[in-house]
Amino acid sequence: MSKKGVSKISGNPAPKVGEKTTYMVTGWYAATPAGERNPASVTWELFKKRPDGSFTSTNIKKPGDGSFTFGEVAAKNTYRLEAYLHQPEGSGPTTIDITPQPAGIPKINKVELRYVDDSPGTVFSYTEKMVALAHCVNLTGEKLLFTLWEDDAAGEGHNSKNKFVDSKQAVVGRTGTATAEFILTKALMQKAAQGERDPKELEFYVTVEYYKDKKHASDNKALKNPDYKPPVQQPASSKGNTPAPAPKAPTKAPGSPAASKPASQKEESGIIDAITESVRNTWNELWDWAESKGTVTPDKKATPPKPAGKTTSVVNGQEVKSINCGEKYCIKKGDKNELIREINIRLAGFGGNVPTDEFTDRTEKMVKQFQRDYMKVPETGKVCGNVLKAIDEFQSKYMVNFDDVKCPCGKCKGFGNGKFPEQKQNSKVAELSRKYEYPGIHRSLIWALRAAMFYTAVIEKDMKYSVKCIFSGYRCHENNKQHKRTSTNHMGKALDIHFNKNGKRTQVPKEIEEVRQKIFVKHLGNQVRWKDSNKFSLEPGIPAYKGEFIASTWIHYDVRQFELKYLKDEFFVKDINAVNGTSIVELALKSNKETCSCMGGGTTKQINPPANVPKAQGNNFTENDAKEALKIIYDRHGKDMAVIIEKMYRDETRHFQSGQFKACGTGGMEAFGSAPYYGWDKNFFEANPEFKPVGIWSAFENKGMSGQGGNKQVTDRKKEFVVFPSVLAGMEFKVFYINKYNGNWARWHSTDKSVQEVYKKHIQSIRARFVNEFEKSK
Repeated sequence: MSKKGVSKISGNPAPKVGEKTTYMVTGWYAATPAGERNPASVTWELFKKRPDGSFTSTNIKKPGDGSFTFGEVAAKNTYRLEAYLHQPEGSGPTTIDITPQPAGIPKINKVELRYVDDSPGTVFSYTEKMVALAHCVNLTGEKLLFTLWEDDAAGEGHNSKNKFVDSKQAVVGRTGTATAEFILTKALMQKAAQGERDPKELEFYVTVEYYKDKKHASDNKALKNPDYKPPVQQPASSKGNTPAPAPKAPTKAPGSPAASKPASQKEESGIIDAITESVRNTWNELWDWAESKGTVTPDKKATPPKPAGKTTSVVNGQEVKSINCGEKYCIKKGDKNELIREINIRLAGFGGNVPTDEFTDRTEKMVKQFQRDYMKVPETGKVCGNVLKAIDEFQSKYMVNFDDVKCPCGKCKGFGNGKFPEQKQNSKVAELSRKYEYPGIHRSLIWALRAAMFYTAVIEKDMKYSVKCIFSGYRCHENNKQHKRTSTNHMGKALDIHFNKNGKRTQVPKEIEEVRQKIFVKHLGNQVRWKDSNKFSLEPGIPAYKGEFIASTWIHYDVRQFELKYLKDEFFVKDINAVNGTSIVELALKSNKETCSCMGGGTTKQINPPANVPKAQGNNFTENDAKEALKIIYDRHGKDMAVIIEKMYRDETRHFQSGQFKACGTGGMEAFGSAPYYGWDKNFFEANPEFKPVGIWSAFENKGMSGQGGNKQVTDRKKEFVVFPSVLAGMEFKVFYINKYNGNWARWHSTDKSVQEVYKKHIQSIRARFVNEFEKSK
């Protein structure tokens, strides 16, 4: 009987650890029917070589997906990958033996010396600050040791010894650089202490070293940082001076860049200080080093720093000068305009406020709380560019799944049908009894929820609570009828929230009461029950009388006590874009550009981790969402475009199953700019405001096609990705991009022509199942 199925596969037998590698079917047995020659039906199974030389299954079987990413431990093993339709053959061209290779080697490329104005420097003044900048690869998040020392070994009249001046530690940032600043006056003082009243030219080195623990290289250790203690001078012997023993040279890690380099000038000169000694004792092994040489001269004038309080920044694509305006352009108490109304809505969760257009005492208190807790800057209570930018960042970091706000009755479109319009803004009707179906959810509720997310994730993180989901949002009269209730509080004015404790939903009344008191009352400024006007109100968790409605296992909060003027239809919205509104920086630019330029008080001093509220049921976006969006692409832009979009999405989202897709609606469009467009083409979003991003979501990224021309995978930190209001928004952006570059869809992957060709072949091997279904249904 003739064989059927896969006859041959191809791919990299030596992939790098941590890099996603895709293997492909390149041949079928002749007897395989054409209808069965479908890569999507192929099973890819991974086997591991055992000590006796045999290969046994790892139980990793991936139907229709030949992409694999090997972890660091895999570099010690050999694997066999096989593709088959029916049963594995065990050997031959349907298999590939794989030996994963170690990932890229961390190293320090070079060290630059710079003046305080950021220009390159070689000759410095004794009275200025010198900046040392180390350029690195594969060292993000690691600590480097910077040592400044005097090279006093050359030149007439110089001492034969080399002298330590200062040392500092710095962490390598996401751009691959680390910076240390040295005050050169310290070298001058050291000279004076040694008796030099008129110090002349001084030559120095800055040596940068990276030490790695040979036993625990992956641990994130806290290094000791003692103050420098000068070595004790040995007393002169009557028989002559006895030279001090040379410091022990650092152990160099086998296979490291340092092992293949000669000794550094620092090592050769025997420079040792308390910090270097501590680092060596803690980390054991020198992995790499780099040095740069400079000169200090008494005749050199100090380089002036950049003008104080004035820098150049980019605001929505425009360069603006950042200055401290001395409160000339700051928004402050007594001012009144629509921008202030937006501030009052967006910071409503920082102590509580109503959507007034006046800058009141409550506004000032609210801004101070935001500056203190979120920004970690001085509390001025005034709003300038730094606060406005922080508000936009706050919105983008704390994401809310808006679908769960909608009414689930199935009879309305999510926010009632406007029943009982005669009661709208009728002051004779008590808000508790008002039957009017407001046209959406009150914006202040969502912004307050973001504040609750921030306070649980950052300020009160030690309590281990997090927002689980919006359990109940809008409930119209039809929903009331279905559930035999008559309350109207949830007709746009209230939310019920479930909380996690240690990552799992808590229904313990004592724990929910702690959230109520220590988050909503303490930080959000909510009141328990409905006593005072113009405050967010909380349903109690403990009844004050028999029969009182309570929320013992969830948090209910509402805007029922807001005055009627703050419950106008304009404050109720139907989608997350309407909740977010236009970027507050954009709004400010329209009214007064100088307000956005002012950085009085400084920018946000801490990195607040993002958080999101997932759907109450399942994940955000589904495969069906993708199919529905793709049908619109098919109808609007034709079959050919729809085929490419579907194939690209399938490749990027693991056939619509990746976490990025479920959370963002895309395959992972990285945020590399600020809100509202996060670095992506604003022309598309300005022409299609309904597709504007709604925020960011963070996760460790998959490898994708890194190593095949794609962007290098970042593994040491979470990356931030743009969240869209719909899958259609992400797909339409791809269509826009493809048309922008005259149909060259491969440019989405790389600007390198040769890499584009590899990508094209890869994408063409993917089946566009949905489009095929659309074609058949014609």
